[in-house]
Amino acid sequence: MSLQQLELAKQSRSAGFIVGASNDLLRRQTDWVDVVIDVTTGEILYNTDGLSDLLSLTTADMRFVECLTHTVGDENSDDTQWEGSNDWIRAQFSFYLLSMLSCSLSLDEDTWVDFNEGYVAEVRCKRFYRIWKETPNAEIADVEPRHPFYGQYTTADLRRQLLELTRRWSLKLTPQQRDRSTKAVAAISSRVGSWWSSASRSVQSWMQGRRTQESDEEQDDNY
Repeated sequence: MSLQQLELAKQSRSAGFIVGASNDLLRRQTDWVDVVIDVTTGEILYNTDGLSDLLSLTTADMRFVECLTHTVGDENSDDTQWEGSNDWIRAQFSFYLLSMLSCSLSLDEDTWVDFNEGYVAEVRCKRFYRIWKETPNAEIADVEPRHPFYGQYTTADLRRQLLELTRRWSLKLTPQQRDRSTKAVAAISSRVGSWWSSASRSVQSWMQGRRTQESDEEQDDNY
């Protein structure tokens, strides 16, 4: 978009639009948009109150994104493979959206958590959602109402949360401060991972001991 087209966008009657621009001057006139994304730095600027919380990624979402980036960035893949191709990426997002819509049909809000319940609740209020709900959709019938990457919380999830919090916070720092904070979080993540593994082994050992003890007591009772 050029500066000359700026006024046209402001006067637009459209319910929403996406604008791509290389002119840095447009960043100084962002009061008329909800979100500004700087693709160079990765910075996301929210101009609407509460929008950051609605669009924040859940743990399951982070697993989904990590799967995509890991698969697409695999150096061993080639253009002939299905996984990592453009069609594969579209299929993953299509299944993600169908899963979210399937959960949105449930009155049990616990099924919304992995997709961010605030976001799902907001989607259900929109006009496009009402139109979609009134339109027969055979694909949704076979989609289970749960996140594609649902599951128990793990050490890797804790690390993802730490890195995401650091990323959002470090956007406000200088390059030197950003580098120091990244190293600090990496060290903390490593220590947390070691502690979690040690704790998990201790719990597993204790549970195994309890099972052995109960088994021995059961055998004694049989005599």
